[in-house]
Amino acid sequence: MATHRSRLRIVWLAVALCVFAASAGGYYWWYEQVAVKYDRITNAKRV
Repeated sequence: MATHRSRLRIVWLAVALCVFAASAGGYYWWYEQVAVKYDRITNAKRV
């Protein structure tokens, strides 16, 4: 049986992993939005 302290550490590790995944996913989504807008602006100027 795992002790309470090690179980709490596993929970904290899972929470930290979820937060990291959410922040990375949000940053990637934000980067995609900015890239699409910038691409539209450059294409509009080019034409």
